[in-house]
Amino acid sequence: MKTLSYREKQNLIKDVSRRAILDQDFRKLCLTDSNTALETVLGRKLHCPEKLTFLEEDGVEIEKGEFVIVLPAFLKKTWLSD
Repeated sequence: MKTLSYREKQNLIKDVSRRAILDQDFRKLCLTDSNTALETVLGRKLHCPEKLTFLEEDGVEIEKGEFVIVLPAFLKKTWLSD
């Protein structure tokens, strides 16, 4: 299984964050199953040895050793989002 480069990892996190801003169901997936969310955006299986957790801005306390990414605020639908 190919390991992602640093740049690929950064782009993957950006893509996940971008999608989580607009898609409430995907956001819930990020918060409950981070590996599946990453694999959904990547389009293939991903081996992630680190414990990666997505949190809301007001997130809960984390366990020691977790790698945490705070999701940007969710954008509610407006007349501009058509």
